[in-house]
Amino acid sequence: GEEADFWVLRAYSQRKAGDIESSRASYLKALEIDPAHIRGRNYFGYLHLTIGDIAGAEAQLAFLEALCPAGCAERDDLAKAIEDYKFGDPYDGLKY
Repeated sequence: GEEADFWVLRAYSQRKAGDIESSRASYLKALEIDPAHIRGRNYFGYLHLTIGDIAGAEAQLAFLEALCPAGCAERDDLAKAIEDYKFGDPYDGLKY
């Protein structure tokens, strides 16, 4: 819904500005409102990569795999970002 969208956009802006803790809180608020928010799960996964938390990113990927069993851009993009991170192309927070 629109309220979850608001929190996701707020969190995205905070993450891009480097305010990781505020971003985390905003993503959690969005996902509390709408646990199936696909873009929110995707972006929250990127936040985890930004701080080097691969397990956290993989947890968000697991949600996306359940939400998009046939595949979706958000799931595929996060999966690629996780693989890139693991194999020597560390996520720099600027790609997504």
